[in-house]
Amino acid sequence: MKKKIKIELTNDEALVLFDLLCRLDQMGTIPAEDTEEEKIFLTIQTQLKDSIENVSDADILDRVDKAKARLQKRK
Repeated sequence: MKKKIKIELTNDEALVLFDLLCRLDQMGTIPAEDTEEEKIFLTIQTQLKDSIENVSDADILDRVDKAKARLQKRK
């Protein structure tokens, strides 16, 4: 049996991380050294997408900006 780990993120953290991973993917700058690293990257990106409500909404960039602002305030 493979041991699994669980990483917990707030909704804001998940949204910001998803945005970052999407931008890296779109720019073709996924820092993967091999196909296994790339598969893991894409798995995490997909899991984040599935966990974020209405990720395809037109207001996604506004939602990311607001999430970043809330995260900056908590410091």
